[in-house]
Formats: sequence, C-alpha cells, structure tokens
Amino acid sequence: MNIYMHTPIENLRIRLSNVGDLLIDKRPSVDIEGGLSADDLMVQYSVLVKLNRPESCVDVTVTMIYASGRDTLFSGSLTSRFDVLNLKNHIMSVEGGDEFQIDNDFLPILVNIAFGTTRGYFVHELQGTVLASYPFPMISIENIQKRTSYQLI
Repeated sequence: MNIYMHTPIENLRIRLSNVGDLLIDKRPSVDIEGGLSADDLMVQYSVLVKLNRPESCVDVTVTMIYASGRDTLFSGSLTSRFDVLNLKNHIMSVEGGDEFQIDNDFLPILVNIAFGTTRGYFVHELQGTVLASYPFPMISIENIQKRTSYQLI
C-alpha cells in the first residue's frame, strides 16, 4: 500500500485515547543456561497502522520480538489508539488500487509515539526475566517506517 502525504494542517486534533490489547505470544524465561549477552540477541519488529474512518481513529499495533539464534525469547504486541477529529476529512482513497492520500504528515508522529510506548511497556514485561537488562533498543523513525504497513478501513 502506498501513501502520499502533503502539508501540515494546523487544526488537526489528535489524542492518545487508549493503550491496550496487549498480546504476549512468548514470555522469556527467568534464566538461560550459559547466560545471555547483547551479542546473542536479535531484534525484530513491525508496525501495523489501521486508519479507521468510520470510528475516526488510528490504531497503531507494534510487535516486538527478541530472538537468540533460532529461539524466540520474547514476542509481544501492543496497540495504541489515537482519536483523530474528522479523520475521514484528512484521507482520500486513490481510485484503482490500495493507495490513499493523507493531507498531512501526522502518521509518523503516531507511529513514533506508539513505538516508544510499546518499548516502555515491554520494559515492565521483561522485569524478572533473563531479558531484564536488555530493553528493546531505540530505533530511528526511518527504519521503523520501513517495517510499517497500513490498512484503510
């Protein structure tokens, strides 16, 4: 899906209304035989942005995974919901495909907020486990955008 963004709108009103829908697919163990080091860890992440025009909200679901070799040590996702006043007025579908236009560049800001919120939430989830000393790293918004997909409802 392609997105085309234009200039900012000064009256755009957005609020973070909910952080929830926590899903932990794999919890880390308390200890790993032989220990663990940062060099052993691989981080994977993805972001799904759902633009829900009927409900005038944007749901950003961030999934984060820690792996060591072929073993998944942790896997979880968290959704942040943003209410956007008159969202449908800011989005136009482009005929003939899965593309849409959005009249300003607010989506990267929402993705960045959701990603940081998820990182912080998972710090709490990793406490008391082998991964407690390894919070998910900070990742540039440019790299996050490369692993972000969009769904228009």
